[in-house]
Amino acid sequence: RAIAVVYIKPPELAVSRTAMTDEEFRTRVPSDDLTAVQTVDDLAAACVFLLQKYDDPEIINVGTGEDVSIRELAELICEIVDFEGELTWDANKPDGTPRKLLDISKIRGLGWSPSISLGEGIARTYEWFLKNEARS
Repeated sequence: RAIAVVYIKPPELAVSRTAMTDEEFRTRVPSDDLTAVQTVDDLAAACVFLLQKYDDPEIINVGTGEDVSIRELAELICEIVDFEGELTWDANKPDGTPRKLLDISKIRGLGWSPSISLGEGIARTYEWFLKNEARS
């Protein structure tokens, strides 16, 4: 059996040390575009699940089954990191696909579903960043 994991890094929410300052958090696309975000822990759990339970040559999607607007995602990040500056949209960047949501009915039908909420995943990532990267 083989599992091919295709990960496409969405450019919509380019969060980097240069994208967020004390005064401003700049994202790359219009706030009404929708995206889907999944934690790497849930993706790894899904891969293990599929290795144990799935033996079909058909492609199977792994995701959360939910999408979120870029505005909601950016606001959630701001809330989790206690950011009080201005949230801005970079109109100079090209628009992406207005909605990115996978149909995960097949993997859900097999009994798997993600276990980490979006807020929890962002909070965990931020905690890791503070422990490991913020001091460099």
